[in-house]
Amino acid sequence: ELEKLPADADPRQIEDRMKEILQEASAVVRQEVLGGGTTATVVKILENFGQRKAIIGHVGDSRGYLLQNGQLIQITVDDGHTKRMPEAEKKIIDEHLDNVLTAEDKIRLTEKERVLFEIRAQVTQALGGASIKPNVYEVDLDEGDMLILVSDGVSDNLIPNEIRTIVVNN
Repeated sequence: ELEKLPADADPRQIEDRMKEILQEASAVVRQEVLGGGTTATVVKILENFGQRKAIIGHVGDSRGYLLQNGQLIQITVDDGHTKRMPEAEKKIIDEHLDNVLTAEDKIRLTEKERVLFEIRAQVTQALGGASIKPNVYEVDLDEGDMLILVSDGVSDNLIPNEIRTIVVNN
């Protein structure tokens, strides 16, 4: 369905259609995979008047990143237990949780962060759920920028700096 969307369309129309596509996919998953679900991150690249944009649709905790000038920027926000926190608190907690590599790192977490670390794999919405509200992000792309879409298996096992290193070195 994303391929059918024109690359020179208005971004707002693409965002609306992307939400519909993800809701349609959720209905298919619900019908075909009883009791199951999955996460998704999809992208459509738009090129209008010499400018490139990425429209990223997202449900769950499969992440979308932008590698720009050597810096890895997380675009999507996981549909997890920290999502509804105030933005400043969420950013700090997510950064702490994303950078736990060792048992020592885990010990340095606050009690609240340790609880969230233990349930970090639980998502608050996924394709196949009864009612989903897909997230859509619009990103301006410059020459040399790279989009990286990863499953939760990657972001659960590699910290952002490791993802950046792998992408830059390959």
